[in-house]
Amino acid sequence: MYIKGKKYFACLIAIIFLLTQLFISPAFSQSLAQESEIGSKTTSVSATITARIAGADRYQTAAAVSQEGWETSDYAVLTRGDHFADALCAGPLAHKYGGPILLTGPNQLNGDTLTELQRLGVKHLFIAGGAGVVSQSVEDALKVAGIATIERIYGADRYETSAKIAEKIGSTGKEVLSTNSDFPELDVEIGSPVVIATGENYPDALSISSFAASNGWPILFSKGGSIPQSVKEYLEMIKPSHIYIIGGAGAVSALVEAEIAAHVPTSEIIRFSGKDRYETSLLIAKEFAPNPPKVFVASGQNFPDALAGGVLAAQTSDPVILIHPDTKNDLPADFKLYLENRDLQAGLQIICLGGYGAVSIHLEKLLKGEIIVNPYVKYSYEQMLKDVERIQRAYPEIVELGSIGQSVENREHILIKLGKGEHKVFLNGSFHAREYITTTFLMKMIDEYAYAYYNKEHFGMFDVNMLLDSATLYIVPMVNPDGVNLVQNGINTVEDPRRVRSMRLLHPNLGFASWKANINGVDLNQNFPVGWNVKVTNTNVPSSENYKGLKPMTEPEAKAVMNLVESNDFKIIASYHSQGEDIFWSDKNCSSFNHILEPMADRLVRLTGYKKGPKVHDPGNWGSGIADWARLQKILTFTLELCPYLNNLPYPDSRFDDVWERVKETGLFFAQEAVNMN
Repeated sequence: MYIKGKKYFACLIAIIFLLTQLFISPAFSQSLAQESEIGSKTTSVSATITARIAGADRYQTAAAVSQEGWETSDYAVLTRGDHFADALCAGPLAHKYGGPILLTGPNQLNGDTLTELQRLGVKHLFIAGGAGVVSQSVEDALKVAGIATIERIYGADRYETSAKIAEKIGSTGKEVLSTNSDFPELDVEIGSPVVIATGENYPDALSISSFAASNGWPILFSKGGSIPQSVKEYLEMIKPSHIYIIGGAGAVSALVEAEIAAHVPTSEIIRFSGKDRYETSLLIAKEFAPNPPKVFVASGQNFPDALAGGVLAAQTSDPVILIHPDTKNDLPADFKLYLENRDLQAGLQIICLGGYGAVSIHLEKLLKGEIIVNPYVKYSYEQMLKDVERIQRAYPEIVELGSIGQSVENREHILIKLGKGEHKVFLNGSFHAREYITTTFLMKMIDEYAYAYYNKEHFGMFDVNMLLDSATLYIVPMVNPDGVNLVQNGINTVEDPRRVRSMRLLHPNLGFASWKANINGVDLNQNFPVGWNVKVTNTNVPSSENYKGLKPMTEPEAKAVMNLVESNDFKIIASYHSQGEDIFWSDKNCSSFNHILEPMADRLVRLTGYKKGPKVHDPGNWGSGIADWARLQKILTFTLELCPYLNNLPYPDSRFDDVWERVKETGLFFAQEAVNMN
């Protein structure tokens, strides 16, 4: 519910109401955070150690997993890296013989795999699949390389192959003499559990692979609406105590379940089925590893990384949990709860399997609990308040919070200082209410830059530590919070709805979603003094946009920004807007420093791919904006229109990534330019 006026302000931002024009210290911020909504803590997955096992491709990743888990091994399993069916059944086989799974191409032995086989000192190698899966030429290359004994395990199809691998696995661990003495067979224990998964896709079998391997449970494949004869025969022979069916009826049908029950009526059938592969994966983890010391995370959109990692996870009976590689907003709530509900006294290690194409850096940060700003939601003033406090608490060395004043409806104008250097740059967003996505971009920059600074990482092409030790970014992410609230939450959330309704709505068919002005109906970027008298607009009354006010500097938001600029020696100002994909950089007052402005604008164009706008002189475009006023003060000032034009409506949050890739380095770009100006 919206609480009007100062009651609203006191409830939401008591921490910053006390500040006026002063920066609060980190210690003061942290103590007040305990008493304010702004300081509310996020769900903590951050008591984790997150590692990554990855190579340049799936073959190198499998080799990296092997290097992580095995110093030497007499045994290994080789399977094809682009063919999941035979490979999925091989995890329990590899674990039984104490070796890793390695991958190869179908017709040529992968060089990284050969190197790893030689490092391990493998003497006995299983190949999962027939010559149609892993060719004879690969087997010949292995023999030439000195692998002493090679055994293929395969059947007429993937279903029979799964049964053949199951026969090879056994379950008791008791060795008996085999006709091939190089490979001791393992007795099949009557009553051993088995796993049934679809042979048509890979995710379900992957999710139970580590538990199947660690317990010696064979993985068998069902086919469509029936059980293959080879699988039936194996089930009848072993008479499993439990049969774990993985996936819903769309994967393993009810008819298949009934057929299994008819063939082995003494077996208890347990099905693990979620609404999708990810929920199924988590259900399995909860059942077999409710409190694991390690959690392996892999992409649910591809199989090789999880396949190789499953054998490593089996060493400690830890889960391999599948996650969608495009997870953006947050970790799934049930996954977070699984991580948070375990005993953290000994710490939790999360291991990402595969490179950033499989488990992105964004996902890795989510797993670490280091993502603060979520850009994929409607980014409100209230969310910004929470996030700035969390960022300051997370990165107190590099982030300070302050206030530059209040809006018409007494919302605080939050100022974030990011950096410790003497070269000052001012960045601002949401001058215009419907362009609130610019707040999201600026907040995401703060989050990412501070993270990179603390971890001593480059961000793109920029050395973040060097820049933020030399420069300071002064950032006002939301100049127009009252207007943003109107656009996002509607007319009934403003203090005086009747007054706002009386104002001119220039796009009545679009409603208040098209609002640009502040809550007084004044366009804040047309309320500055330079050129105000000559500025030509299409309205002379309070309106949703373009009204410049009765005179310059009538609005508290514009005054606050002007006071900030006048009290600091900013080398560069950048205003972020969202309509047009242009960069505006010069006007009639810039002739004495265009020789600095234009090359800088050209570099910015090369960085972002935006179009360089013309020098602005036309009274229809020039005058009464912050850029016009700041340039008269000889401050290098840029206006960035970040997004494609969308008919006077807010740019969709769901399309954040499209623009972020172009804009994400611009804050550091301006810091670099400010440092270079000396």
